[in-house]
Amino acid sequence: MIRASTVDGIFYPSEKSQLLALVKDLLSSSDVPEGKAGAIITPHAAYRYTGSIQAAAFRSAAARNIDLVVLLGPVHREPADGVILTESTEFETPLGRIPVNEEMIEELQTCSTKIYCNDISHLEEHCLEVQLPFIQHLFPTALVVPILMGKNNIQIVKILANALQITFKDKLESTLFVITANMSSYMIKESDREEIDRFIDLIKQRDWQGIIRDANKGRNSSCGAGCIASVLSLGNILGEKVEILKRGSSADVAGDNKNVVHYAAISISNINEDIHEFHTHR
Repeated sequence: MIRASTVDGIFYPSEKSQLLALVKDLLSSSDVPEGKAGAIITPHAAYRYTGSIQAAAFRSAAARNIDLVVLLGPVHREPADGVILTESTEFETPLGRIPVNEEMIEELQTCSTKIYCNDISHLEEHCLEVQLPFIQHLFPTALVVPILMGKNNIQIVKILANALQITFKDKLESTLFVITANMSSYMIKESDREEIDRFIDLIKQRDWQGIIRDANKGRNSSCGAGCIASVLSLGNILGEKVEILKRGSSADVAGDNKNVVHYAAISISNINEDIHEFHTHR
């Protein structure tokens, strides 16, 4: 079963050579040094808006030897009360196919009845797909574990965090966590700075509970707040340093100040390779 690309030719080039050239150019043009981040937060939109920001995030992990990429993203259309895995065995882009680690999918399902497979959600969702060309270029032999989160509530955040703990605790040395989230939905630029700065401060402070509280109270419009909260709740195991690598917005490209989406590239780095267990904060 193959999950074919759905936004090629829309969010990024549909022709292989053009896409590869663009990904290479975005990565080489970034001023972020190649690093060993354990997790990255990267946006999802057309590459003309977010390509350079995505490249900054991926550069921060490019020095690692990665066998497994855990992809975490939100459901934009009719989010369910659960965590949705894929039924597909491969994800496809113009650069080729990436195998899904089916063993990890099966293990995640055993962690909760709220974690289940449904390819309809994955076929309708673009947020994970736009990360794949960077993964294919930087980590060509890596397998992927595509995970979508439905509603941003504390129960689902804890369920996902616990599942990540159980499933990946012995595989951290060669695993990269890629959390895809835009920092906001459409906003009026003149009035949005306080919300964006607060959200980024909460990420830097690792205040995952504050992130969910703000999301539930309407003070945070990020589409990936729950995914970020789940990973932050794992503590320092993926690295002690949270760094804002690059920020931007759709207005920087389109010049439209009335409907602005904000983006950021964020890394969690300084992996302690001597630690082999997650320490979650409840």
